[in-house]
Amino acid sequence: KTSSVVAVKVNALPTATVTANGPTTFCSGTNPLTLVANAGAGLSYQWLKGTTVLAGATSQNYVPTVTSTLYKVQVTDSNGCSKTSSAVAVKVNALPTATITAGGPTTFCAGDSVKLQANTGTGLTYQWIKGTTPISGSVASLYTAKTAGTYKVQVTNSNGCSRTSSGKAVTINCRLAVDTQDNGSLS
Repeated sequence: KTSSVVAVKVNALPTATVTANGPTTFCSGTNPLTLVANAGAGLSYQWLKGTTVLAGATSQNYVPTVTSTLYKVQVTDSNGCSKTSSAVAVKVNALPTATITAGGPTTFCAGDSVKLQANTGTGLTYQWIKGTTPISGSVASLYTAKTAGTYKVQVTNSNGCSRTSSGKAVTINCRLAVDTQDNGSLS
């Protein structure tokens, strides 16, 4: 006896690709990269960091911002068939530390100065700023402030990532002596 015919339909897997719209290596705190999964009717998405499911990351686009890792997207079609994309490597470079230490009092008389020292480290470069204006030629880790103002230092690491320190106020706070002597004659 022959069995009845059973129709079997094999649904194709959906396409699962990721396009990087922006650089895949960038500095922490910036958002220049959006990962975009392929579009299609009836598709749903789940983003993964390595093999870990990213809770709530279910749209066609994903913006990685925090850590360096491999990102993938799992695409599911209306038939319930799923496929996971190949990984896209994303590297998020850390920002350097940017601090200023004053080598003495930051309030002094005209003609005096204070040495301002930025944090040091391998591969760091510097740009000193007074107010909001970069100080031309002031690119060492040490700066001697001779005038009143708020000084900052922008520190850049070997990855090209920069951070600007908080301001260090320098004040000129001395009065010049005024000659109050009477030039009259003494008798």
